[in-house]
Amino acid sequence: MELKDSMPPEEWPTMELGITLHRIARNLAERAQDCVAVILDSKQALEGAIVEGNVRDRDNLFWAAVDQIERPTLTLLHPNRQDRQAWSHSDGSPAGSDVTGDRLRCLWKGDMVDDPDATLVSSTRRYTLYNRKWSHGPRFAPVSFAIERRFVGGAGWSFRFTSSEPVVVAAPPRSGRPQTVYAETAAAYRAGAQTPEAMAKALNIGYDTARMRLNRYRDQIEQEAG
Repeated sequence: MELKDSMPPEEWPTMELGITLHRIARNLAERAQDCVAVILDSKQALEGAIVEGNVRDRDNLFWAAVDQIERPTLTLLHPNRQDRQAWSHSDGSPAGSDVTGDRLRCLWKGDMVDDPDATLVSSTRRYTLYNRKWSHGPRFAPVSFAIERRFVGGAGWSFRFTSSEPVVVAAPPRSGRPQTVYAETAAAYRAGAQTPEAMAKALNIGYDTARMRLNRYRDQIEQEAG
């Protein structure tokens, strides 16, 4: 169900640049009462800067606002800061604190690749969505599809969805001294830190952070093996 099915365009929720979600959550909840879901694009754009407190406080404020909406939400998330240097190699971890990872009931990571033979009149972009977390049972199988765009004379651009082979993104080289969270975690894991307690002690980090790093590292191993 689209938003336009429940209210005319002039009544669609709008916001000014820089307004954070917790300031408009109540208003948004009222306007979304007849909607099936609310799309938040993106968390980073709606959470604001850290003025007081820390990253965990900011994330807690954001998710408290999501609770006020009282509707299913689809939240777009940017990769963590280490991955911003090479988004194509992101492991799907969202930027922010472990609060976000804990609050999400379902998490999908999207990979995409463009058609190398794209022209001025046609192009294809392939996508694969990987289910990185599902709190209510076994995770879902990956979903792959493609979007074909074509310029048709005076009609302009058209597009269609088609089936696609899974997108396989080559992992970046991991050698030498650890420079990333992944490499640091992998080095500690290979050295024997294979429980949250051992990982926390080896890297001098909190237990919850160590647990999340282990889960993500094991997920990556499974994906590469598959």
